[in-house]
This record gives sequence, C-alpha cells and structure tokens, in this order.
Amino acid sequence: MTERLRKTLCITVLFCIFTSLFAGCDFVKGKATKQQELVENYLNACIKFDYHEAAGFVEKRHDSFSDVVLSFPQSDIVELVLSKAVFEVTEIENDRAAVNFVIPDIDRALRRELVAALSVEEIEDILNDSPLTITEVLEFDFIQEGREWKIDSLSTADFAEYVSAIGVDVAEEIRIGLGAKNYFDAVMSTVASGDLSAMMNLLYGNEPSAPGGSGFHGVNVNDLIAEFFSANYGSAEYETEIIAFSEDEVTLQVSGTILDFPGSYEQTVTTNHDLTVNFLKTIISIVTDFERIDYDVDSEEYDSLYYDYFEAKIDFYLECLAEADRTTFTIVIPISIDEQGNYSMDLYYIEAMQGQILNPGFPTEFYIDALEELLEEEVITEDEFYDYLATSPSYFMNVF
Repeated sequence: MTERLRKTLCITVLFCIFTSLFAGCDFVKGKATKQQELVENYLNACIKFDYHEAAGFVEKRHDSFSDVVLSFPQSDIVELVLSKAVFEVTEIENDRAAVNFVIPDIDRALRRELVAALSVEEIEDILNDSPLTITEVLEFDFIQEGREWKIDSLSTADFAEYVSAIGVDVAEEIRIGLGAKNYFDAVMSTVASGDLSAMMNLLYGNEPSAPGGSGFHGVNVNDLIAEFFSANYGSAEYETEIIAFSEDEVTLQVSGTILDFPGSYEQTVTTNHDLTVNFLKTIISIVTDFERIDYDVDSEEYDSLYYDYFEAKIDFYLECLAEADRTTFTIVIPISIDEQGNYSMDLYYIEAMQGQILNPGFPTEFYIDALEELLEEEVITEDEFYDYLATSPSYFMNVF
C-alpha cells in the first residue's frame, strides 16, 4: 500500500468517525438552519394555541406565550386572527432571528362596521374579504441547552405581549354590546319570574327616585303587580339586535311576539257580558264600602278594601289575558352605561312591548245590569243606585 493511499484511507476513516460523533449537531446541519426551523416550529405551535408544543421549543419550557390568558370575546378574536397569520424568518445573525409576522388589520377592516353587533363568524367573513394587513417585526434570541438550541425564554415575552394586544378594542365593543343584550335578558327574566324587587334593582339600581310598588298609603300590592307582570310581559318571546353603539349607550331593537292584552281587554269589556258585569259588581261594591268609610286611611277596613280593589282589577286583567291572542311588536330600547360599566333602562320600554289600552268604556247595558243586580242583592241602596247611574263607569276604575 502506497503512502498516498494510506493517507487517503486515514482521512476517510476520520471523516466517518467525526460524522458519527457529531450527528445532529451544527457540523451536519447549519446552525442558522436549525435556528430557523426552531422559531418556525415555535410560531406554528403558537398559532394553533398548542401551549404544550410551543413550550417545548423554549429554554427550560419557560414560555411567556403559555401565560397568555384571554377572556371571551377577545380569545375568539385572537384565535381567528392568528389562524390567518403568515410569517417569514428574514434574518438570523448572532443567535438572533428577525421575523416578519403578518396578520389581518382587524381595526382597519372593521372601521366602518357596527362592531358591537358583530359575531366572530361575521368578523371572519369581513376579514376574508379584506386585503388589509399589518406586519410586526418580531425578534427571538437563541440559547443552547446542552447540545440543543432553544429559544431564549426572555425573548418570548414581547411576542406574548403582542398577541395579548390583538383585537383589544374590537373585543371591548363586542363585550359591551353582549353585556347590554344579556342585561335586557336578565330584566325580562325577573319579569317572567314575577320578582319585582330584582327587576326594579336591575332597572334603577339603588336610586331613591326609582318607582316602587308599595301601593297607596303604604298598602303593599306588589304580589298582585308581580302576578300580572309575570303573566303579561313575561309572555314575550323576542330577539334582540344592536343598532347603535357609543361609550355610554347601546341601542337595542327588540322584536318578537307577546300576548295582546290591550286587544283582549277591549274585546272582553265590550262583548263578554257575564265576565264584565261580574267585574263591575265587584269593583262597585268595594268602592261603595270605601265611600261609606269616607276613605278614612286610619280605618281598620281601609287596607283590606284597598287590597281587594287592586286584586279585583288584576283578576279581571288576568281573565282578559287568558283569552288573548299573540301579537307582534318591535321596539327600540336605549340601554345606558354608567362610568362603572353598569347598565340601566326605563320600565317604560317593557310596557311599550304592548300597545296602550284604548279604554273603550263599559257598555251602558252592562253597567246598568251590574247596578240592578247589586240593588237587588241589597249591596247598594236605592240612593246609591241612582247616584251611580248618573256616574260614568270609568270612575270606578280610577278611584285611586
């Protein structure tokens, strides 16, 4: 074997040994290539919100991205935006990578939209049609852990901060809009359950000017009002839509169906002889007893008569309601927002879901029949009969 051949063989053997010893290290694959793959794998894991996988590419698994905790709706918005992200490693030098990270410019894409009214699905459709993007230059440092390259944990903090800021303003508008809709649902839930105290607290908070239901001269008729509210306004089936938004007010359009109490009341009063006459007899009898005690609020009978008066009216309303058909409604409701983020609205808008009672008036025939039966039953005297005959029946509906 010649000297030259011997040297060639030695070199070949040494190359094989070194290749075996350093397999997987920078001698086989360039350091820059490995670092590029590392940051690409990391970002791909982050885009998928795979916290476990992402942490595996970071020094000691101390990944700041894993600490990013987003609440709804920002969590859904960030997930949507990152799913559309594209990136390119543009430079690797001195164990540092520069990355152009491109995402949809959600703020500009939605600048002409009523953001508070949008769902995440609608936002996605808008982003799909929008060419607007925004580019952020990200930097990641690399460090060796044993024989492996890892991303320096400190350099993941900027990326985590960047992700946490995506869609903040959009999410806040959506949150406030959803809050207004949820608030209205909560109000209607208290109406349906007949919880007047909870309803008034939601509507007016602890304002001293808030309307109460304690009745006349302290006689509490809340249970009667609650029963009617529950049966009447609690019958509403509706959908809400945000049609305007500002920092201190969200305007809802509420559309749906509700029992037609005004229509049923008018129909009952004018056509249902027996039901209307019985109601008139009850209400006239109670008012007669009031007049006999001269409306003396200190009388032992007063509280009982006052309660009976309202009970008779509510019972009649409920009987009318039982015959009611459903009717459609659409109302616009401003929901106010105070500096603490509390929502409020006026009771008027609940009542506005139905039209006003037209007060058709009781038919003269029904009224006279009621008076004659009361006279015959000796509930009223002949003098009272003639006095009432000269009085409009509407008087008995508005004594208090």
